[in-house]
Amino acid sequence: MTRANLTPETVQSMIGDYQAGAGKRELSKRYGICKETVIALVRAHGVEVRPSGGRTGHRVPPETLQRMIADYQNGFSLERIAHQYQMHTSTVRAVLTANGVVIRSQGQHSHRGPAARKDPPVGATFGGSTVVGPADIPYTVDRSGGRTYRVRVECWSCKTQRDVAVSALRRGASRMCRACFSQSNRSGVVYAK
Repeated sequence: MTRANLTPETVQSMIGDYQAGAGKRELSKRYGICKETVIALVRAHGVEVRPSGGRTGHRVPPETLQRMIADYQNGFSLERIAHQYQMHTSTVRAVLTANGVVIRSQGQHSHRGPAARKDPPVGATFGGSTVVGPADIPYTVDRSGGRTYRVRVECWSCKTQRDVAVSALRRGASRMCRACFSQSNRSGVVYAK
């Protein structure tokens, strides 16, 4: 379909979709016209054109933005955050940078080494557990001398507190206490990650 083949009703519908938040790429596919034509029609109807992509065009809900920032500051990689929030890595980088977050150099993780390590903040939730503070024994040392850092978590269901490895929380391996896990297996209830 070309610009000449668009009916006034179709153009008005497209303008309404654009004002409702649809992007030029989506509209170009939906209406069978090129992206430049979409923008030309939007401008011709006196609608303000949104910035395209890049560093300022990303719209992320405030609660999602706060979780993204917290995840990054807790040592998650840009790739992991992008996968979790279904975005491209460059989009995550642009959103974080636009909100004042300093991006680590490639391969540098905040949880490496005791000085740079950051435990999940008190109140952070992982599966069916909430971080309530530092563990009684903050880390264990394995045979090779590596440290496994731990935090104290509380189960949502039974309010039992236990110490858990931070790495297990981050990768989703520790979602609830053993008693609640056993109870869920007996009752047939499945808890999502």
